[in-house]
This record gives sequence, C-alpha cells and structure tokens, in this order.
Amino acid sequence: MTLLECLSEIEDFRRKEGRRYELSHILMMVILGMMSGHSGFRPLWHFMKANATALSQVLGIAETDKHYGKVPSYVTIRTVLQGVNYASLEEAFRRWCAHGGELPDKDWIALDGKSLGSTVDKTQARSSLQDFVQVVTAFSHSKRQVLSQQSFEQTKSHEGEVVQQVIKELDLKGVHYTLDALHCSKKHST
Repeated sequence: MTLLECLSEIEDFRRKEGRRYELSHILMMVILGMMSGHSGFRPLWHFMKANATALSQVLGIAETDKHYGKVPSYVTIRTVLQGVNYASLEEAFRRWCAHGGELPDKDWIALDGKSLGSTVDKTQARSSLQDFVQVVTAFSHSKRQVLSQQSFEQTKSHEGEVVQQVIKELDLKGVHYTLDALHCSKKHST
C-alpha cells in the first residue's frame, strides 16, 4: 500500500462545491514540500509551483486531466493544513508504515522521542505548566524506514510508557532495540 493510497482514506472535511484538488494530493504535495525543506504556506506553494509537472506525474494525474501541471493556491494549502484531522493523518501514516514488509533477523530498531520544545517558553519547557506534543518513532536500520510513530501530550503520558506501547504494538521477534538512557530502569524494562 502506498502513502498516497493511505492518505486517500482520510475523510475530506471540505465542502464538495469548489473542491478542485483531492485532499490526498494536497497532503502528499505538502509532505514532499516539507521533506524538501519548505515550511509555511507560501514556501510550500512556491515549491509546488516550481515542481508542478513532476508532482502531477508522481501523483498519477493524467496529462489529459485539467489539473495536470497545476497546484492549489497557498490559501487552499492553509485551509487544508488548518482543517485536516491530524488523528486521521497519523493513522494513515501508521497504516502505511505497517505495510513495510518483513524485517531481517537481528535487525536494529531505533526508538526515540522528540518534543516540539521550540514552541514553548524555553525556561519552562519541561515544567508541568507546558503541555506540548511529543512523538516517539521506531526506525529500522536495515530498511531505513519508519516502522511506527506515536504522538502524545507531555502532561498525559511519558516517553517511557509510549515506547513500551510501540514495542508491544510492533510485536517483533528477533530484533534489537536501541533506546535513550532514560529507558534504562527496572521499571521500564520488559
């Protein structure tokens, strides 16, 4: 299953009238733009405009389609990014990751958590007053692929708990995990 197929399963929140581009196509263009170092509505639009023909080909838009070689406006990009259901987007990404195929025996899986600390007051980034999203990612060294990711809010969970949950959900046998030192306690060992 491709990422585009998984993204196409996300319910489109926009009203049908005036909808020119598939939600999955816009999301895929945004993902490709962000992977290319572009963030913000206008920079993403500039990326899409500069690569319109290539993006149409990658997305499988036929040359006879009226949208071939065209991209949504930055206003449409903003509307999509502000309105998309991020839980559904994360679930689509998880489904795509799950279709990665078999892992070789004794593969190394790196588990790490990252926080969006740049969006909070630096002096209190770890205080209970700050509530921000963190993401735990499981990455296969041999396949060079993300196997799973799970987000959580700092005040509702702890990285150690989420890592344990990701390991259980992956249910992999015969692999080695690499983790940060914070996971080296009897309480968190399995």
